[in-house]
Amino acid sequence: GFLEENEIYGNADAGVLIETGGNPVLRKNSVHTGRGNGIWVKTQGLGRIEECEIYSNQKAGVLITTAANPTLLKNRIHDGKGEGVLVTEDGQGMLTENQIYSNEDHGVTIAKCGAPVLLKNKIFSGKQCGINVQLNGLGRIEDNDIYENTKAGLEIRDPNSNPKVSKNRLYGGRDCGVHVTLDARGMLTDNDIYKNVEAGVKIELSGNPTVRRNKIHD
Repeated sequence: GFLEENEIYGNADAGVLIETGGNPVLRKNSVHTGRGNGIWVKTQGLGRIEECEIYSNQKAGVLITTAANPTLLKNRIHDGKGEGVLVTEDGQGMLTENQIYSNEDHGVTIAKCGAPVLLKNKIFSGKQCGINVQLNGLGRIEDNDIYENTKAGLEIRDPNSNPKVSKNRLYGGRDCGVHVTLDARGMLTDNDIYKNVEAGVKIELSGNPTVRRNKIHD
């Protein structure tokens, strides 16, 4: 299917639900003020979601679960009551050149073996962390701008959380740039981490990341 330039709002559950191999194109839609998730992709759903405005939903702007693998390109996901994007329960997804900002929860949460690719996104001005990887979260986080978030730009927590994090810029945060805690791991390579109020990289409570060739300054 092809959904273009629709206004989808005020729904009791997800504004758009994609599941079981569904593979629509959503382009330039406005998805807002729903009482659930803005867009929910689940059960091996696919889909291409591009240039949509997704905002002011009560739950996640985009929820990706149960081996779903959508493409999100050049969307604006903001001012939600939950996460901007939540990838959990083996969800995947390719997120490229999105702006994710001013959400009440984390900009992006990766949990429960979620393993998305985040490439060239701007994740900023959130009320919590820019990106939070927890509960066996995985994924590749590369070449993103993560800035001016209230809590850590990137937090990795819990045993077996182990994302690959490279070539990002994490700056201007009101807490630390990167926080690794509670037995989490993570590979941090070639990132630029600067001008954060607290530590550039904070490791505690048996956090065990590999930190290589990063610039941590100012």
